[in-house]
Amino acid sequence: MPASFSTLEPGLLSTIDAASFDATGSRLALGGWGHGRVLDLRTMRTLWEGELLGAGVHYEDQGVMRTVALAPSGRRAFFGGGGHTGGSGSDGFFLVDLEEGTHLELLESPPTACISATFSADEHELLALTHSSLYVFDLASGRHRCLAMPGQREIAGVDDAALVWTTPRTLLVATGGLLVEVDLETDRADVIPSDASRFSRVAGPLPAGGALVTTQTGGSARTLWRVNGRTLTKLWTTAHEIAWVAPAANQAFLIAHDDEGEARFLRRRLDTNKTTKIALPEELAEELEGNLNPYVIAMSSDARQMLLSRDQDDIGEVFLLRVPPTKR
Repeated sequence: MPASFSTLEPGLLSTIDAASFDATGSRLALGGWGHGRVLDLRTMRTLWEGELLGAGVHYEDQGVMRTVALAPSGRRAFFGGGGHTGGSGSDGFFLVDLEEGTHLELLESPPTACISATFSADEHELLALTHSSLYVFDLASGRHRCLAMPGQREIAGVDDAALVWTTPRTLLVATGGLLVEVDLETDRADVIPSDASRFSRVAGPLPAGGALVTTQTGGSARTLWRVNGRTLTKLWTTAHEIAWVAPAANQAFLIAHDDEGEARFLRRRLDTNKTTKIALPEELAEELEGNLNPYVIAMSSDARQMLLSRDQDDIGEVFLLRVPPTKR
């Protein structure tokens, strides 16, 4: 089966800054300027679209939803604002209930921008990371607690991060060259010494999962690490961009460049290191021709669908690429 693609227009979102798939890859949530949208990818029907305007906002201009997380079941979607330098209308945290067709503001105007978020596997809790804190929301009661993150100097100003679940009640926070283990039973947050701490930053965006990507200080080499509890195992290093990792599918998606600087799209299996080239549909190849830095906004957990833009700064029109499964 050859690869295929669809073009997604931002509409009310103006730009598509962040996205998230559900566990089955059948739903996709999109975040943009002051608005969010959730699509049913089987029919391409919009399940929900709305304005995300905080209760305490008194500005006409709207802020950007920089972080999106779709619950594994696809029934709830989180949109996290922040990072807008003008009068921002969307600095809050919002939760959309797709069963009820409603949304509410979980938190009004957090002091720093949201850079990553994830739902627990049972969907009872939502975690949202900012440049200074980890917010833990109990979705049944609506209450939340705020855990201060160690190493705030390293986190400040970082735009990418990964929240990696290691057990149902513990996770790793990886950002700014810092690894922190958070225990949700005790609310302890401890820095973990690791070889990965020698690296300058976590390459992102990355989904919650069993892998991390780091970029070497002062260079462009990317390293992929397998996460097992508090232990990180180095798998391999590459000069190519590791654009996304799908640990459940044992795959990484890489972007390489040929001698003329044109981008090539590769998949590499994590278990065998086998690398294969993705043959893009002809129309999509023409759309991306001449763009040196195509950008992967999100990937489904089975690595069969990915959301692409021409580059990180050109996110007005994006492409949903569907690719066939790889062979071992």
